[in-house]
Amino acid sequence: PTYSAPIAAPVASYSAPIAAPVPTYSAPIAAPVATYSAAPVTAMPPTYMAPPAVAAAPATSYYAPTTFAAPMTYAAPVARAAPPTVVAPSQASALAMDAADGVIDGKFYGSQVAVGAPRY
Repeated sequence: PTYSAPIAAPVASYSAPIAAPVPTYSAPIAAPVATYSAAPVTAMPPTYMAPPAVAAAPATSYYAPTTFAAPMTYAAPVARAAPPTVVAPSQASALAMDAADGVIDGKFYGSQVAVGAPRY
């Protein structure tokens, strides 16, 4: 591309500054003087309502005798199911589990020990 000669920017010209007007103030305004009466403030004596001629009866729930129901019956104790079977991956693991509770009886802390085939 081809370019022409640069164009000179115009020179900025400023006029004389404008003088701001000087503020003028008038005489201060005096606040009005408050006047108070010489009499002290007196409070009104309290007034009370007369009590009712006849007091109402108390609510029924406050003086009614407490009633009790028959004794609660409880169910029989929960019967425990047989302990689940523990499955070992090999005969050696089953023997180790059987011996872990200290007695070789085919049980691991009460649960029957069995050998299962691995799943693939």
